[in-house]
Amino acid sequence: MNKVIIYSTALFFLTLIHAQDLEISEFNWGKIRKSIDDEKISASELAELLEIANEYGFHSDICELSDLILSKDNYKNNPHILNELGTSAFNTGHQGDSAILFKKALAIYPGFPEAHANLGVIYRIKGEYETALEHLKFAIDNLPPNATLFYNISICYERLNMLEEAENNLRKTIEIDNKFKDAYKTLAYLLISQDKDEEALNVLRVYSGLVGGKDEDALMLIKQLSD
Repeated sequence: MNKVIIYSTALFFLTLIHAQDLEISEFNWGKIRKSIDDEKISASELAELLEIANEYGFHSDICELSDLILSKDNYKNNPHILNELGTSAFNTGHQGDSAILFKKALAIYPGFPEAHANLGVIYRIKGEYETALEHLKFAIDNLPPNATLFYNISICYERLNMLEEAENNLRKTIEIDNKFKDAYKTLAYLLISQDKDEEALNVLRVYSGLVGGKDEDALMLIKQLSD
């Protein structure tokens, strides 16, 4: 139920580095490593390359380049590169490393909304909800509307027992993305906890439809609330 959002920042261009001949699904990592090692690729081009590689799930390949990238003066202080390296670290289960990278990005560029969003998610996962909210709210104020951001904020409020705020943010989540399954389920349980059974029933029915009636717990709750 706890969705994660990890932001990448570079524009989704395919005309990158000096390897336009590469198919997107067949990155030549040897050529990329050499370009990085020789610093023949600019920091902005590298950030764009890492963005695309992250988008296509090449997180482990990026992690293998991380130490090399961070050893190069041209790259190690670029916040966009640090954010991309943090993204790949997070997606390979290295949450601690990703937090360090996002913090480094913010130390260089304090107004970097994507890094705030990413760090906010990590703090939420760690249970540091108030700190998470600081970062997530900054991201909300400085990024286009994003359902998963609002959902993460709602989880923080729910854990802090700030139920009205949690409910409001869940509704914003659904307003942005009316097929956001977890938001419906979380909202239904939140409404039940506040004795708003009729509204919870309606929300659960929508949720059950979205998951094709495959959530047995939801079906049981629908039956109980209908009786």
